[in-house]
Amino acid sequence: MAIYNEILSGRHNRFLQKLFSMKGRVPSPQLSSEIQVSLPIFNGIESRYLEAWNTYGMAVSLGASAANMSGWRLRNPSTSNVVAVIEQIQVGNEEQANRNSFQVEVELSAADLATVDAVAVVPLDNRMKNTASVLQNSRTQAPVTNLGGLRFVYRVTVLANTTLFLLQNDSEQIALLPGSAIQVTAASLNQAAAAGFRWRERGLEESERA
Repeated sequence: MAIYNEILSGRHNRFLQKLFSMKGRVPSPQLSSEIQVSLPIFNGIESRYLEAWNTYGMAVSLGASAANMSGWRLRNPSTSNVVAVIEQIQVGNEEQANRNSFQVEVELSAADLATVDAVAVVPLDNRMKNTASVLQNSRTQAPVTNLGGLRFVYRVTVLANTTLFLLQNDSEQIALLPGSAIQVTAASLNQAAAAGFRWRERGLEESERA
C-alpha cells in the first residue's frame, strides 16, 4: 500500500541501511509532511560504494606518429541506463623539449575511435567484485575528428615532460549521460602524449530517464 510522499528511490534507503547497519523496514520510507530534506551525508570516497556508485580509472599512452594527432575517447553508450561522472582528467606531454597543446571536449557521440581498449579500465574499490565499467574507451593515432564542432571544455598547453591535472574541484566534474562522450586530443602533430581518467558510475533513477 502506497504512503503519502513515498520515496521511490530505493538507492538512498539502501545507502542508509548499509551505512548504519540497520535492520527491518526501510529507514526513510517517506518525506516529512513539511519541508525537511537534508541530503549532505556523504563523508568520504569510501562511502561512494554504499551510495551505489562504482569508481574506475584508466591511463593511456601513445607514441608520436608522423603527420597525425593522438586522441582518446570515453563514450557512454546510449543504451547504458547509467550516468557517469568524470572526476579527474590528466594530460601528459611526453616530449622532451616542446610545449604541446591538448583539447578536451564533451558532446553527443555514437562512435568509437580506431582502437577499442577492452581491458584498460581499473576498478578502484575492491567491494565492486570486478564489476565492469559500461563506458567504452578508445584511442587513435590517425587524424581525430572533433566530437561536436569545436565545443571544447578545455584547451591547455603543457610543458615538455610534464603532466597537468584538470577538474580541480567538485564543481568542475563532468556528468556523462547515455549517448555522450568525452575526448582528449593532442592538438599538435607527431606528438607523444599520455592521458588519464578517473570516474564513477551508477544506474539512472526512473525519474532521471525522461
